[in-house]
Amino acid sequence: MNDLKQVGIPLDLDIPFEELKPKTLEFFGSNERVLEFLTYVCRTSTTGLAGTKMGINFFLLPSVIKRDKCLKKYVGMAKEVATEVAEGLLFERGVYGYNEDVYDESEKKIKVIHKYSDSALRDYLRANNPKYRTKSNGQVAGSAKKKNASVRLELLNFKEEKAGDENST
Repeated sequence: MNDLKQVGIPLDLDIPFEELKPKTLEFFGSNERVLEFLTYVCRTSTTGLAGTKMGINFFLLPSVIKRDKCLKKYVGMAKEVATEVAEGLLFERGVYGYNEDVYDESEKKIKVIHKYSDSALRDYLRANNPKYRTKSNGQVAGSAKKKNASVRLELLNFKEEKAGDENST
């Protein structure tokens, strides 16, 4: 259950298992398997992939979830957690950047380059602010294009750091 902490779900999550339909518990086999399933939904944002990872017939999952209001509610919450995690990662890559190792021909690490992801920042802004969304004609709404460009200019201070340098991040 440590996976729950990694995706932001407290281990003391109080799922009312008694509210799950008996057929749902029979389908999963135990309360622990329901929690495991929800953990995988948090990590993958999809019930099909979560079911596959658990060896569950993912073709049956939609009907099991649909007929159990309690399970449906917690699956929705798990998908929201997955979305929040993904948005956070987009934000971090776009605003704070990430490190990329550079290797020579002999595959020896020679330096670390700090980069920013323009596309991650753009996707984050589009998802979270309507003024950055693209209109049907391909133009960005409002003056967002200019603002986005000025934000990027401030963030595009790529740093090259030698591998092993004590100042590298």
